[in-house]
Amino acid sequence: MSDDIQIKLTQAEALLVFEALAKLEEKKLLDVHVSEEERTACWALEALLEKELPVFASNYLSLVAQAKRAIKGEEPIQPPQTTTGSSAPDRV
Repeated sequence: MSDDIQIKLTQAEALLVFEALAKLEEKKLLDVHVSEEERTACWALEALLEKELPVFASNYLSLVAQAKRAIKGEEPIQPPQTTTGSSAPDRV
């Protein structure tokens, strides 16, 4: 299984998948509940998402909140602003 695949996600979906993976890693749940190979695959997905998302934006937390509302159908997600802060944002 060496063929690449493409996955199409909305901005909101991608941001929330990234956030979920980051939370699982932060709490070390990936260490306990998945195999080493599954964990490596999760890290690869997280890294790919990180390259595409504004994870270091100063308004990251508001983007996550906005993505949650968009997933619930409450509002469309706005294109991310590329403003970056000097340090990594806190996770929700």
